[in-house]
Amino acid sequence: MSDARRKMLDEDLQLLDDGIRSSKRLIVGFGLVLTLSYFSWFIYHSIPVSIDSGDWGTLGDFIGGILNPIIAFSAFYWLTKSVRIQKEELGETRATLNETLAAQSAQIRISAYTALISSTTSEIDVLHTRLTYLCEQFKKTEVTGILDLEGEWLGIEAARDRIATINTEISAQLQRKLALEECIRNLL
Repeated sequence: MSDARRKMLDEDLQLLDDGIRSSKRLIVGFGLVLTLSYFSWFIYHSIPVSIDSGDWGTLGDFIGGILNPIIAFSAFYWLTKSVRIQKEELGETRATLNETLAAQSAQIRISAYTALISSTTSEIDVLHTRLTYLCEQFKKTEVTGILDLEGEWLGIEAARDRIATINTEISAQLQRKLALEECIRNLL
């Protein structure tokens, strides 16, 4: 994750934490104001504090009846906010996974092309060895033919044809190798 993205995420988390703290303060503050105003009403009207538990139950019902919808609304708000945040994070994760998949796919193609280049290079080396051997045979002998690496007897014309064929194969393999290298460069 880049530093800019990390900083933006930290700022988002800080804003979220601030919002949660503000909501808690608002609910606690509203509850205190409600409770104090209720008791203030009794004090202002000089109503004595009841010792009857039924009256206190009514007070609890009143405060609960006011605070419960506020708390439920706040819980619903933060639930929907968290679902939205999770959805955004899931989208970012999905995008990152797609980028990773593309990078891995490119790496697999590069590995395949590299293996093909290695194989082609080996084929070129074998052809070069055969060509070198045939050329050395031509230099050493003044006779009517030579033996190739497979032990086959070749007349002079057949040896020249074989050398030409090997040169053509080397040229084709070199072209293939260059094309594969170009494919790798295009992937990078």
